[in-house]
Amino acid sequence: MATWSRALLRAGWIAGCIAAAPVVQAATVTQTADWEKQNTLWLVSNSSGISVYDGSAFTPIASQGSFPSWTPTGSVIFVSTRSGSAQIWTMNADGSGATQVSHFAPSMNPQLPQMARNGTIVFQGQDPSLNVPDSNIGIYTINSNGSALREIAQGQGPSIALSGSWIAYTLTTNPGTSNFHREVWRANIDGSNKRALTFTGDPTYPDAAAPIISPDETTIAIFSGKENNWNDQHQSIFTFGHREVATIPANGGSRLKLSNCVPVTTQAELEASTQCIMADDPAWTPDGQWLIFNTIWRTGNQTRMIDANGNGYDQYYPQLIMAPMRVQLKAK
Repeated sequence: MATWSRALLRAGWIAGCIAAAPVVQAATVTQTADWEKQNTLWLVSNSSGISVYDGSAFTPIASQGSFPSWTPTGSVIFVSTRSGSAQIWTMNADGSGATQVSHFAPSMNPQLPQMARNGTIVFQGQDPSLNVPDSNIGIYTINSNGSALREIAQGQGPSIALSGSWIAYTLTTNPGTSNFHREVWRANIDGSNKRALTFTGDPTYPDAAAPIISPDETTIAIFSGKENNWNDQHQSIFTFGHREVATIPANGGSRLKLSNCVPVTTQAELEASTQCIMADDPAWTPDGQWLIFNTIWRTGNQTRMIDANGNGYDQYYPQLIMAPMRVQLKAK
């Protein structure tokens, strides 16, 4: 999902509602930010390969690969071109035992693979019938041995529930037009019962994207705000609007804004800014109590964290960790 904000975050630059929305219940938070930092391992991919960050240091585990994600058994699922084209692979947590899972045609170009407890793998890949840039592509599933390829939805950025029974994903509405928006949808793992969880009625926060399902499957963390204008080459940080991290109930409902970024519209506002300007790409800690996400500030990029109730806002890493959108976290 290469929106402008996410492209900038990766390059290292510097509420809607539904009818009868359920009440957002306060999450139970028993761990501190410091505890989470000390007890969480974060998979990171960049031009040097795949590494694990343990709160203090990065440990390389593979010299080549992208889109790494922890599996429920503690191994790593990722994308690699080591066999000649982009394919889905798995390896042990220390990088040993790399095994090719998929044998797709090169045109598939799989991204963001994740595995559920039952071995089901979800990922996004190319669908020849969809050709609008930065818009919907195919969302697929396969078994843990690479068999039974099936397209279950069209959208972007899927997140699979740990049970393997459903997914959340981003759907672009009116793609390729000036009226496009993004919504978060969910579907059963066989592609049935597709339905929207967010809507575009709020002019300040019209869009939702980058969903990731909480470990207990009760909540979905999302990007909430204004996406970039379609095919607008003149858009800048001054026209981004509100871009925050929020959560919604797993079956849809009111958005709970967690981050507290303040957009800037002029150079003077940028120079005077002391808060984050935008936030994006949330990921849950293994206990589901905290979220780790990317932010852009006047002074640079930071990886921040906040608890599921919007408290305890803290720095996780002083720079942007160049991680895929769908990175999973693993308890040490």
